[in-house]
Amino acid sequence: MGDTSASAIGIDARGAQENPPTDQTRSFSSLKSQRPLLIKSLAVSAEEYAGRVLSHSRLSATSSLFSGVHYRALGTYLNHAYHIPTTSIRAPNERPIPGSESQNSFIIHSFDKNGRRHPVHGAAAETIKGMDSLANPGPIVGTLIFLMGYQTPGVLNEIGARYNIDPELFRRHMDFDYTSGRNRQFPYPTLPSASGDMVHLLSTTVGCRAPYNDQITVDMDDNVRLRNRITQLMEEYRTVLCLGNNAHLSQGRSIVRDVALHDAQHFSIEQDISMYIGTAPTGWVALVWTDVGSDLGRDKDCAWHPSTLQYGSHTVEYLPVPQHKSGIALDAKNQASARRPDNGENTTVQIPQSASLLHIDYGQSLDAKNMAADPFYALTEVFQFVAFSEVQLLNLLESKLTRELNPVLLSQKNLDLMPTLRTFVYNKQVLDRHIGRLNGALEFLEAKSSKASPHQVAIDARTTLMADYQYLKRRADAIAGRFDIGMGNLMNKAMIQESQKAISQAEGVAQLTGLAFFFIPLSLTASIFGMNARQFVPGAPISIWVWVITSVGTLLVAYLFLSWQAWKLKERVQKLTPTALFREFNASSKTEKTASPA
Repeated sequence: MGDTSASAIGIDARGAQENPPTDQTRSFSSLKSQRPLLIKSLAVSAEEYAGRVLSHSRLSATSSLFSGVHYRALGTYLNHAYHIPTTSIRAPNERPIPGSESQNSFIIHSFDKNGRRHPVHGAAAETIKGMDSLANPGPIVGTLIFLMGYQTPGVLNEIGARYNIDPELFRRHMDFDYTSGRNRQFPYPTLPSASGDMVHLLSTTVGCRAPYNDQITVDMDDNVRLRNRITQLMEEYRTVLCLGNNAHLSQGRSIVRDVALHDAQHFSIEQDISMYIGTAPTGWVALVWTDVGSDLGRDKDCAWHPSTLQYGSHTVEYLPVPQHKSGIALDAKNQASARRPDNGENTTVQIPQSASLLHIDYGQSLDAKNMAADPFYALTEVFQFVAFSEVQLLNLLESKLTRELNPVLLSQKNLDLMPTLRTFVYNKQVLDRHIGRLNGALEFLEAKSSKASPHQVAIDARTTLMADYQYLKRRADAIAGRFDIGMGNLMNKAMIQESQKAISQAEGVAQLTGLAFFFIPLSLTASIFGMNARQFVPGAPISIWVWVITSVGTLLVAYLFLSWQAWKLKERVQKLTPTALFREFNASSKTEKTASPA
């Protein structure tokens, strides 16, 4: 755990009601009283937990080496339920969003030493408060927590205080300013040593605007307009998400980090999954906070809604994440545990997402006793799901890359390459964002894999995950390299096209110049003599033959001058050849050696 996050939980809770001391009033004793405490020794109430975060957020650069300015938004948000009266934030015991009262926004699994799980489902802080009144199932050795979608201050405070969750996890997951590029304090990404107990992954839902066998052919300007529309809608949405502007958000509502329109046919929705491994009074604790909560289809006029992305009369389709495990197609247990029928009977879910089922019957493929003994092993299925999600996105990007670089398409004459280049740059930026998350996941996996485990099953799971994520990183880097090469080739082809256009224009100018070469001298002589020839004007002093002889002489002089200019140009070009330059360089070197004193 980093020093900054440790100080966030260790500051005296009285700071929530007091102003921070000034430099004049600070003393050695006050500094000593504010030293970080070990998180393991804490046993605080939910209100005190929020107060300590707020107290830390009031430490500026003039009052503490471990400034907490970047915690201000989180500290204010967590204390809305206690110290800061407001009508913009709902009470922590609010009901779920309309139409989803039966949906749970968090699940807490308590493990005993035999691997038995004792889950508690809920959607309000009162559920967590009432856990103490439940029958004690026996000694608890570990706790696995799933948070789904948006969480109110009361729920975060209760879970944070009960399980000693580092507030840094909440701050990073709710740092929507960082997602929107409006990062004020620039605290993230941070050093790996300060993130050893938490990791942030990207979960992707791929969508299709038309059936795959029905290729969409639209004007590229329409794609640009739709991308601009998506960017505008996401900017408005992030403004609502930023802490302090989320008055209408409800417990369990899904959060979207970004929407990418890869081309006219496919798009993707990006959502975060934040994970944390720590120590609670009852043993280890592992927390999974996923952005996927309520049905995204309930959010009207958003960038990911079918009404925004629909093309013509086609139905927008949201694709599932294809996962494969040995023998899964023959597993009757998996088929029996299916929650949603695939025969069109369920019409209530407008945007189905595989990630929305991640917390349901979690751990079916894991060994129960090893889950109770090893928190990292308990998170295996989350890592596996994200890996399959990344594979699907990489497959999509690679297919788009291969199609755009088709030699048959690129060989077409008068092909406008700028739309393809814009698409390449856009998809490359999406890929770079995912590569950054893969790097963070690999750092987390390497740190956890270095710790010894007495259980061979857990060791094998770590080895498999490391191999999978290393493969994802290699493949993502390879696709990024292909994007760079493709963009370079397209730019070269565009330059060649522009050069060909310039050559064609130069040929036209050369033809005009050739005509001018003959007509300008004639025009000159005609203007000089005014055509006052004896043959046309009786009594004129000059004969027409004088004009003819003068014109021929002028043309001959012009031709000789033009030939001399061409010869001089050819001579200069020959001097610029590599062989001539090399000879000139050797000659100049010999001259300098001869001129230099012995």
